[in-house]
Amino acid sequence: MNIFDLLPTEELSPNAQKSLEELSPSFVESLSFEQAQIVFKATSWFDKQFNGTKTPREFQLQSTVATLSGQNVVVRAGTGYGKTMAMVLPLLLGDQSKIAITISPLKLLQKNHVHEFEQYGIKTVQINEDTPDDKNLWKDIAQGVYRNILVAPEQFFRHNGHLPRLAFIMLTSRAFVKSIGFLNCDEAHMIQTAGLPRRGEEYAFRPAYGKIANIRALLAKDTPILVLSATLPPPTLYTVLGSLRLDPDQTLKILQPTNHPNHFYAVHELHGSISNLKNYNFLIPLYSNPTMPPKTVIFVENREATATIARHLRKHFPPSLQTDRIVAHLHAGMSPEYNDEIYNDFMHTDKISTLISTSAASHGINSPNIARIICVGAPCDEITMLQMFGRGGRTPTLETVCLVIAEPWALTTEESDKPSAREKRADPGIREYISLKTCRRAYLAAKDGDTSPEATTFLGPHCCDNCGRASTFDPAQLFPRPFHTQKATSDGETQSQSQPSTQKKKDNIPKPKTRSRTEHDELRQRLETLRSEIAPRLDYAWPESYLLSKKHIDTVVLSPLDAIPSTAALVKLLSENSEWAEDVAPSVFEVIAAHDADLAARKAEAAALKRPVQQHSQSQAEYSQQLYSYNSSINLNGWTHEDPAARIAAQEAKDASKPQKSKKPSKAKGKRKNTSTLSQHDSGDAGPSQTKRQRTRSPSPSPSNTQPRVPRPKPRQRTNGPVEIDKELYSSI
Repeated sequence: MNIFDLLPTEELSPNAQKSLEELSPSFVESLSFEQAQIVFKATSWFDKQFNGTKTPREFQLQSTVATLSGQNVVVRAGTGYGKTMAMVLPLLLGDQSKIAITISPLKLLQKNHVHEFEQYGIKTVQINEDTPDDKNLWKDIAQGVYRNILVAPEQFFRHNGHLPRLAFIMLTSRAFVKSIGFLNCDEAHMIQTAGLPRRGEEYAFRPAYGKIANIRALLAKDTPILVLSATLPPPTLYTVLGSLRLDPDQTLKILQPTNHPNHFYAVHELHGSISNLKNYNFLIPLYSNPTMPPKTVIFVENREATATIARHLRKHFPPSLQTDRIVAHLHAGMSPEYNDEIYNDFMHTDKISTLISTSAASHGINSPNIARIICVGAPCDEITMLQMFGRGGRTPTLETVCLVIAEPWALTTEESDKPSAREKRADPGIREYISLKTCRRAYLAAKDGDTSPEATTFLGPHCCDNCGRASTFDPAQLFPRPFHTQKATSDGETQSQSQPSTQKKKDNIPKPKTRSRTEHDELRQRLETLRSEIAPRLDYAWPESYLLSKKHIDTVVLSPLDAIPSTAALVKLLSENSEWAEDVAPSVFEVIAAHDADLAARKAEAAALKRPVQQHSQSQAEYSQQLYSYNSSINLNGWTHEDPAARIAAQEAKDASKPQKSKKPSKAKGKRKNTSTLSQHDSGDAGPSQTKRQRTRSPSPSPSNTQPRVPRPKPRQRTNGPVEIDKELYSSI
């Protein structure tokens, strides 16, 4: 006799009755009558909620029965398999005066859960740093108005000397603590990946996840805890149980198969860094036959790279498909309003086909029609990678590509001679997966401890890129364009296929005029001031750093003076979209133009203040007429004036009347005489063969061969005795 024969199963739809009959005998036989009533109520609720189209899964019933019996439970099930319902059913079928505390890591995931719980009639609130300081809201929370409270673990612990509001309520309100009947820990793998230091790191990313056991100490002793995750391989499972101080023997472990039969796994090499935009050209639709690409999520562990990649793809999409948001980016640094808008457009509309995101979206995107998941750069560990893969293929019949574009160092298990910081942090398991030469699906099943027959089944024509190689299958056939690769040159080096093998020599083009370092700092300061002033004037939900990022400012500051003649040139230089061009670009261009105008005015003013050096226009003979020398016949305070021309002529006559003396060449012991050597004064180059004596005492040139030498004026001298002044000469001077 079946225990359900004692219950009014005839009230259920045929589909619900069939689901009860298909429950495993071991589970049915373990049920008491009270537990069988819970199973019946859960099945009846499903039957009414979904009009007989859906029935609860057996693991959901097992978890609900154990939780309502006060037992601690661990549920491991794949993404999209219904783990949330294991949290919903105890609240619907249990004591209605009890509330649940659900620990959830991300705001986006919290928001999804709020919508899902309230859809089933459970009043839910999320608490994080964005929760308003509303007295009525916090009064309702303390009085148990909300049956489910979604909260991050950081809200239970003091931070920078500040005690969060929820932690204060738990410490001061005994009634509130007694009302807590369930503690749910969603995405429990975060206890290991975020609550403990990763490989190569000294501190944990989110240490509050490692202290959840302290929260249990505040609750009643019989409060059950429900631990849920899609990625709990055996080592991680026992790490989580140890951190929560749960006895593995006293905890019910429900471990469901995590294989996704509709997933296709592949790996490709990343050429250069993640900033090499050629690595993403394989996602650009063909211009000859532009069709809307399927829903795609690209994960990149760099916030600035998400915006750069999105702009690149959006810019190169065919014109018929280009819109401002055909490709969008998302990460935790954006404002909640922006993230909500992008998330809703991606989930519920066709405005966004490709989403570039950090790991912030690896727990929050639950769209059923995502067909391509791409991880750029080797993930830090297998758990993070599987969480990203779990965003795709939630519709069981939708074949989904799960691609990792990994750095060259990740393609081998051997550590590099000079490993980068990213390589040092990478878990050895992720390198094993990426460098694998055998079936990737079988490897993941073995690592997860999944020995069920369904662990290695697949729906598509191929299991993974390794299995497909036997039939000459190329994963690039799943994308509109081929992957970016490198080919070997004659000297053994690699060269990008998209570049020509021979490169032309650069012409000697004059360098454009640029700003000085001081002008760089001044323009940068003006743009940073504009950034802080422009954000309040716009309706954007973007933070200031994304209206005008540091990279944008650096690009503008380092550009040549004539590189931005118009607003259109500014938009093209920064590769921005039309929305930014309309709202932000005019203000930025106005600041740049004003700065360059001020700079030009200052340079013109400085040039006008500089007096030009006056060049003397007189000849040497004319200028010599103004020289003064001493003459005893004409006295002027001891200084006299003499006609220089007359003095020069007299000196030449005196020199001509003197006989020329022939000097004997100097005798150098052991050296050959050299009488033809010119002096340094005549030749301009003494030559290395001359001795020091020859260079200093060379024969004087003949007066007939040289120009007359103008003698220097004699030094000024004073006369002895009284000084007579020639007033006539003085007045002429």
